[in-house]
Amino acid sequence: MIDMQRKPGRKGKGERQQLSVRFPAEHFAAYQAAADEAGLPLGDYVVREMALRHSLELPEWLQTERDQDQLPLAS
Repeated sequence: MIDMQRKPGRKGKGERQQLSVRFPAEHFAAYQAAADEAGLPLGDYVVREMALRHSLELPEWLQTERDQDQLPLAS
């Protein structure tokens, strides 16, 4: 019998559309640094910034990751 339990690891991001983008070489380091500072992979950072720029709701998987990075305040 096949074990149908979910694999360990991060939750899937759902249906997405693939796009290959080439950044200007002189911009790439700035984008990567901003993604690193945000604690996101570059692709997730680009998705976040595009959604914010176009007043779109952040994908659920990106909201979840953002919320997990915030530690609760001590009382």
